[in-house]
Amino acid sequence: MKTFERIISKINDAMMWVAGTLTILMGLAITYDIIMRTLFKAPAIWAFEFSNYLCAAVAFLAGGYTLKGNRHVNVDVLYRHFAPRNKALANLSTSFLFFLVCGVLMAMGSITAFESFQSKATSGGGWDIPLFLPQLLVPVGGLLLGLQGVIRWAQDWQAVRGKKQEGG
Repeated sequence: MKTFERIISKINDAMMWVAGTLTILMGLAITYDIIMRTLFKAPAIWAFEFSNYLCAAVAFLAGGYTLKGNRHVNVDVLYRHFAPRNKALANLSTSFLFFLVCGVLMAMGSITAFESFQSKATSGGGWDIPLFLPQLLVPVGGLLLGLQGVIRWAQDWQAVRGKKQEGG
């Protein structure tokens, strides 16, 4: 399990860097569009669509890293007062829903992207890219989140059983 955890951790760390880089690119595209529109009355018609796709990429690619850092939303008004073992129990009791959501993201995202690929659907916007490309972010994000969730589930299971993690 430690090797699996190390590999998934490195992948999600890398995705954090990708998401950060995409955020910078998004900011540059928006800034370029504002300058072109304001100073030269020539908006960059591709910038809005490009920024939307980058925003989606950031959200889906950073999900696993966010879970790794325990930064996802929970009912903190109650959760923060729980002892570590009770937090792990709460996580385990809701893990079915978590994995269900990850499964739906992977399954439905894959189906949608495949259908768009088969039909050669494009965005129709200023960039007019094949739609399956940004749609692939959904199953990839679900997979990254789900794999990190497996690690979280194992850690919570160990906490409930009262066993310490190696190196943790």
